[in-house]
Amino acid sequence: MTMRRILIMVAVLVGVLVLALVIFIATFDANRYKPELTTLVEQYTGRKLTVAGDLKLSVWPRLALSMGQAALSEADGKGEAARFDSGRVAVALRPLLSRTLVVEGLHLNGLRANFGSAGAAGNVASGPDAAGSASAGGAAAHDGRRWRLENATLETGRIASDEADKLSLDGRLVSPSGDVDLGLELASRYLADFGARTLKLDDLDARLQGSAAGVQNLSARLAANLLADLAAQSAHASSLTIEASAPDGPQLALAGTGKLAIAEGSAELALSGQLDDSKLQLHAAASRLAPLALRYELAADRIDVDRLRERFAAVMKPTPVAPGGPESAPPPASSAPAPGAAAGVAGGAAPPQPASSPLGALAPIANADTQGTLKIEHLQVSGLSFDAMSATSRSGSGQIAIDPLTARVSGGQLQGRASIAAAGPRIVATLTGVDAGALIREATKRDVLEGRGDVQVDLTASGDNHDQWTRSLAGSASFALREGAVRGIDLSRVLQQAQSALGGKVALEDRAKAIERTPFSALTGAFRIAAGVAHTDNLELRASWLHVTGAGEANLNSESLDLLIRATVTSVPGAASENATLRNAVARLEGMTVPVHVSGRFDDLRYKVELKDLAAGAVKRELTRRLGEQLGVPLPGAAPSAPGSPGGKSTDPLDRLRQLLKR
Repeated sequence: MTMRRILIMVAVLVGVLVLALVIFIATFDANRYKPELTTLVEQYTGRKLTVAGDLKLSVWPRLALSMGQAALSEADGKGEAARFDSGRVAVALRPLLSRTLVVEGLHLNGLRANFGSAGAAGNVASGPDAAGSASAGGAAAHDGRRWRLENATLETGRIASDEADKLSLDGRLVSPSGDVDLGLELASRYLADFGARTLKLDDLDARLQGSAAGVQNLSARLAANLLADLAAQSAHASSLTIEASAPDGPQLALAGTGKLAIAEGSAELALSGQLDDSKLQLHAAASRLAPLALRYELAADRIDVDRLRERFAAVMKPTPVAPGGPESAPPPASSAPAPGAAAGVAGGAAPPQPASSPLGALAPIANADTQGTLKIEHLQVSGLSFDAMSATSRSGSGQIAIDPLTARVSGGQLQGRASIAAAGPRIVATLTGVDAGALIREATKRDVLEGRGDVQVDLTASGDNHDQWTRSLAGSASFALREGAVRGIDLSRVLQQAQSALGGKVALEDRAKAIERTPFSALTGAFRIAAGVAHTDNLELRASWLHVTGAGEANLNSESLDLLIRATVTSVPGAASENATLRNAVARLEGMTVPVHVSGRFDDLRYKVELKDLAAGAVKRELTRRLGEQLGVPLPGAAPSAPGSPGGKSTDPLDRLRQLLKR
């Protein structure tokens, strides 16, 4: 056979094959594979696939069945769980010639899906219908009550039982309120067992980039080995890794395991790792997913809340303000009802609250059934340091309660309880053996007091932010301190000035000075608080030669003080402890009450001796002394008798009184 004949035969054979392929493609009815394709999808996912248009056969870049819009049903075969704009199902040629469909790969464009319960945004549904609680497509694809996967592309390798391959998913993940908007890139190896209805995802790696809860430029990563049992509706995650960070923001890195049983409505999570330099351990178990019932244990070596606030503030998205100021800014379209209204929503979690509202940020927790323990070796919050903190927390029905709460603070022991609800917070606490000066310095950065003792508070407030809480603060507070000093005023110097003022030498008014102090052996007081103003009428200070009482108010709204104290010299200071000038001045004032008015802003206090009241007291004291001399007996409140004072002739006080009245 010549080469020419061989080439002719090859050309004829190729032509026949091409003609056969053309005839095959032209006469191929791809729609006959719709039932097989939908059966395969249902076998693989447990859901029904509905293809809107006809299937078409394409040969480039590989042999595949192409389709237009299609939808994936919920688990019960009803509704829509997902929808995509177009898709390609790559198929094997040889099985296709024998009318058997073997999927070599899957590519979906424009994938959209919604997740979560329509009844309560952000909740994860449980029970037999849990997997069907999501819907997508049409108007549902933009349902503001559910998490959404948008503009996604899904690509897989060979889909066959007991054959491993790879998949990838790219898209956007958006929360119900829109405060989470993250780009998603996911990759994993997978192995399916169609008979057992299990899916194994090894080296699952999901990376997220975008904004979440006001944090800009957030980068997050979730990695795990996942085994899902579709028949039992359960999943187990091993080698679980959670990482999150933002430029100049806090860094989170956790690792552990997780379990999810949708049919039973339960889940379990065990994690350990770090938040910045804080070491954390968390164990949480949910006995019910919707509505949530969670029990947890959280332990940490140290948490610096103040530092975390600063780092979060550095990455938080600024809140836009209208040109006319905050008051003129229109509310956002998605703004939620007031917290008080949120707590009254029945049968679900409260609607999302504005991020600027402390109660709004806590609303999802307050409306969930949770109970847990917190143990923190060192906690720094609002300038205060708490050591060996232990607390039991409960939430539900629109409130969060911490009871009991114990910790060491400022060298003393804290025992208390706290709660926050739609109406506002409440705290009841007793501090024993606390260094009050250190406590005030840590909380306010002001050095106004020294001394150690006991403090009790029972405070409530209303409103949904710090300013409203301050304006509505109510309750009571009391303290009993020992062996300390009041800083800013030196009553011994004031008394010396008061003695000079009585002689007409100086006018007595001055500004409080940080270097001055009045020592005491005991300092006690109690306050009644209403509308952010603390009233007292029983302040009492005792020193070795001094007794001071006081009454007035501290206005927390204007950060100002208005207090009238009355200082009484009870004895003359000993020569060993005081200078001669002070002893002489105090000797003349012994038994006399010196009124001192302290007022002004907390950071600019002034004091003034009420000279009119002081002079009246001095006159009364001198008259009492002279009356006593005339009666021949000492009278209470009298000034000391002057040397050589004349007395009456009669020794009978009644006779002397009659003689005095006859004058």
